[in-house]
Amino acid sequence: MPEFLKHWINALCAPEILISLSVVGLFLILYFYRFFGRPKVGLAIFLVAGGLFCLSLSDDHFREIVKKGDNIPIVGMLLLVGFFLWFSLHQAAVNDARIECEVSIDEGSGACALFLTEEGDRFE
Repeated sequence: MPEFLKHWINALCAPEILISLSVVGLFLILYFYRFFGRPKVGLAIFLVAGGLFCLSLSDDHFREIVKKGDNIPIVGMLLLVGFFLWFSLHQAAVNDARIECEVSIDEGSGACALFLTEEGDRFE
């Protein structure tokens, strides 16, 4: 990994910057939940995060920390938290679309399949 990139990432990981960016990011994700709940957006975020994780494995010190037995479940937990955050945003968007279309959420499980489309907030 290039040194300038390492220094840039280390600067972003300073506690006052990281926590501020995390809070702002969480509020943006929750405000634009219909956008972030789309399957293609979730897949794109997963691929970018996975690529950055693989890139960070090129650092020997990071790789040694991640390989320790106690830290392996934490890496898996990061994947699960990301997936379930996306899944909850997706379900919220689908349920809100059902309410807007006046379709009961309790009406048959799977009788009315609603999926996010790429045209915005429209649902099929």
